[in-house]
Amino acid sequence: MIASDLDGTVLGPDFRFRPRTVEAITAARDAGIHVVFVTGRPKRWLHPLHEQLEDVGVVICSNGAVVYDLQTERIIETSLFDVGEAFGIMGEISERFPKTLYAAETLDRVFTDPGWSRSDRMEIFPVEEAPIKDCLPHAPVW
Repeated sequence: MIASDLDGTVLGPDFRFRPRTVEAITAARDAGIHVVFVTGRPKRWLHPLHEQLEDVGVVICSNGAVVYDLQTERIIETSLFDVGEAFGIMGEISERFPKTLYAAETLDRVFTDPGWSRSDRMEIFPVEEAPIKDCLPHAPVW
């Protein structure tokens, strides 16, 4: 098995594989070697992989919290935490740093406090901007 990071490892700054990298991945797969990508990216940022490789297969994403089959668009496994745990931590942080803004990601959506900076080039799905404490109670567990 080959497990590889994406950004800056096999993807260039333009989020593209180089032809030589695609050839190496294809050769490894043709030799019967499983290639698994491991990334901090959330699953919603994985579609450029699917556009560039015929069969991406399983990706370990969201910093290891989600195992996702990009080919079938199916979540295989998650390691998540309950929204209530987040509120406890957020409360402690806000006591010490009252101007803190929060962003939260569920399996399906992203929420940000008003004023949260969104500068990432890969954000291709809508982000719901509203106070996190108002949004998360209605969201599924992380």
